[in-house]
Amino acid sequence: MGIHYLHILLTVSLFGLFAVPASAVQQQTVMQGAYGLVADSLVTGTNGDIVGITVALESSASDTVKGSLRIVVPMGVQVLGNRMRELELSAAGKRYVPIKLQLGADAAAGEYPVIIQWTDVSGQVLAHMQTTLRIQPKRSVWLQALTANELMRQVGDSLSIRVLIRNAGNTQERVRLVISMPNQQGGRRFAAKDLELGAAGDTTLVFGYVIDRDLIRLERFTVNVVGMYSNDEIFGNTTISVQNASANRRYEDPLHTSVPVWSYQRNYATFIARNPFSDYPSWQLNGQGSYQLAQGHLDFSAFAYQWGAWRNTPILNNTWLNVEQDNKGITVGNITENLETFVNGRGVKVYFSDSLKSEHIEAGFVDRTFDLLGSDYRPAFGNGFTAYLRTRLGEGIPERKRYVGTAIYERLPFENSESILYMNSFDVLRQGLQNKVRLVADFGPALTRPLYDAKDGDYQPAMAAGVQLQANLAQWMINSTNYYSTGYYPGIRRGALQLNQRVTHPVRRANTWVGYSLYQYAPKYFENQPFYQNDFLTSRTELGISFPLTDFLSLSVVPLYEYEEGRYYFGNGNQTQPDMSLRTYRLNSTLNWRSRNHQQYAYLQMEGGRMQSSLTAGGEWQLRANLSYNYAWFNFNANLQRGNFSLIEAANNWYFGRAGAYRTGASASARREFMAKRLQTEAGISYYSDSFSGQNWMGNARVQYAVTPKTAFFFLGQLYRYHTPYYAGFSNTNIQLGIHQTL
Repeated sequence: MGIHYLHILLTVSLFGLFAVPASAVQQQTVMQGAYGLVADSLVTGTNGDIVGITVALESSASDTVKGSLRIVVPMGVQVLGNRMRELELSAAGKRYVPIKLQLGADAAAGEYPVIIQWTDVSGQVLAHMQTTLRIQPKRSVWLQALTANELMRQVGDSLSIRVLIRNAGNTQERVRLVISMPNQQGGRRFAAKDLELGAAGDTTLVFGYVIDRDLIRLERFTVNVVGMYSNDEIFGNTTISVQNASANRRYEDPLHTSVPVWSYQRNYATFIARNPFSDYPSWQLNGQGSYQLAQGHLDFSAFAYQWGAWRNTPILNNTWLNVEQDNKGITVGNITENLETFVNGRGVKVYFSDSLKSEHIEAGFVDRTFDLLGSDYRPAFGNGFTAYLRTRLGEGIPERKRYVGTAIYERLPFENSESILYMNSFDVLRQGLQNKVRLVADFGPALTRPLYDAKDGDYQPAMAAGVQLQANLAQWMINSTNYYSTGYYPGIRRGALQLNQRVTHPVRRANTWVGYSLYQYAPKYFENQPFYQNDFLTSRTELGISFPLTDFLSLSVVPLYEYEEGRYYFGNGNQTQPDMSLRTYRLNSTLNWRSRNHQQYAYLQMEGGRMQSSLTAGGEWQLRANLSYNYAWFNFNANLQRGNFSLIEAANNWYFGRAGAYRTGASASARREFMAKRLQTEAGISYYSDSFSGQNWMGNARVQYAVTPKTAFFFLGQLYRYHTPYYAGFSNTNIQLGIHQTL
């Protein structure tokens, strides 16, 4: 380790560093002695969905077993109901337990482990497993004008057009806003603004104009704003009506004219009934809206879910009401914020935001009870709470430096911790230089202590610090991110060392790069956290080149070296496993193709190499391939893997004595529209098999018919089939009926 860290420090001193955490692969079933646990190997969904996992428990013991089922989910995902489900299983019996997961609006796209553990009344682990939750990418950006109409009074006045941009998806988006208004020649003048929005993020853009003599001659005119993705696809537009309030003209109310003030707003309500004729029906009602007020606007969101009998109390989350007027606003209901810690629960926040001066101050208090009706409520803030104050200054003003400060106080009973932190993020250089160089520094001191049985000496000082550099100098592009936090730092990235550095340089028609990354995770807690993966390190060094072979075909080649070390637990959680390590040399190549008419796209990725692990004697070969093809309304994907590609895969196969690790999968989907797009149809089928969990296939079909331009009915059918090495297999069917109403 000493030599490895010396290499890290030498690399940092040369060109900065940056790290990416390696993705984990999960085992799907575990059989321990007389007890077995089987569950879905893979579940998929997107933000706002409720996905189900069917867990099968089996006991060959001669006595009745009492215990509970504990579920650990990633950030942004909530278990509907109690995470510790009490259950009883008769001697030599079987039982099926349905689990419902709510995918929050802030859950990022990707694959995550869901840990399911079966324990007895004494807390002894009978069986446990991990399944994979795949959150599908969701692209959803929308815009609206904060004021539907503006007034101009005299020459020299300033006209400010404020537009709110919100990314309701789960991927980062680069978008462009184009605004147009009348020019002096009787045509239109245009201005554009590019910006990046993180998942579940939003911002307000202000376009400013000076009223000149030509504009003041107009009794009224419209300002149009169009939003486009990076591929020039339009995601929304809005219109602002500008009236002349001079004394010799008459003001007109745009609500009584033909100006479509409300046409751009996405206001809707959707009702879904799931399996309405089965023994386990459920329904879901969600909607959102945004309406202009006389001096501001009102926004709302609602999500209600009920499972089982109609008399059962529904669960309300992602339900809130926001009112804003004169740059001041208040939000009550479910509050979700991606701060230095993740905030999600019932509460209230108030804020002041002045876009012209780029000043934003926000304060909030959140009880960590995710259900607005309190199904998981515990007295005396038993779920914990968060209070925060956030300040943003100078964003988007070229001559100023951006500053973001966040103060957070938290009480978390499940971690036995009480903490306070103050994170500062600021630009070292003014924002006007960011097209050439951008340097951002972060520093956050913190203090934490045990919440229960705390003593005077139990306070743990902590801190986090980082620096980010982006530079584009003479066709050399440098990206460097460096971050460090101590073990007791109460933020999301506690006990982390993250270093990532990448240098890119174009050479004629080719693009070349070199990169190095490292991520080490070693958090510390006052309470034992047996369900978290602790103390691991992964690093990667790569060289790469990409270049076009023809006008429609390109190739990239990347030789790389990866190193991993860590400690993993299987079976008995109290059993100590040895330190493990893995070294890999691989070659990655990717072919990208498109047709001349841009209707067809395909890529083929091939990756192979040699792996050496402390768990096995000698080396092993690795092979992985991914194929994707898209033609207008049809999409096909396939993947193949032979050998272990990560340390947790190698450790899992070593522990369970498996040889010849493999993964195989394929999926196809189609979407067609008929009757002038009033009838929309979708269908898909997928198959997956691996040496860890067995095999499964899934088929789905969806039909939607628009009765009117604002009302649509839809039907969704899904069929799953699972087969594992430990269970002969079972099927599951899901039926949904729903109605979508635009408000």
